[in-house]
Amino acid sequence: MDENGATGPVPQTRKDATMEMTLDIVKLEAEVSKMISENMKLIAETRKLNAEASKMIRERAWYPMVAIGAAFASGAALAKLMIG
Repeated sequence: MDENGATGPVPQTRKDATMEMTLDIVKLEAEVSKMISENMKLIAETRKLNAEASKMIRERAWYPMVAIGAAFASGAALAKLMIG
């Protein structure tokens, strides 16, 4: 209650309102900065995962060649044992 007997919020001065608005702006800037840093972290993680996926795709292309080479080598060794 104030001196007139009324209840409710105390009216703010222009300086108080400006200070409160400034604090809100600072809080918003901090939140935006945090979101930007989280976004950059996610972008870096995405790039890392894409690099790993590309590496796996490149390696997968070599597996049939290795299997054919191993089959050829084992066939040659078996033929040498049979002939030799």
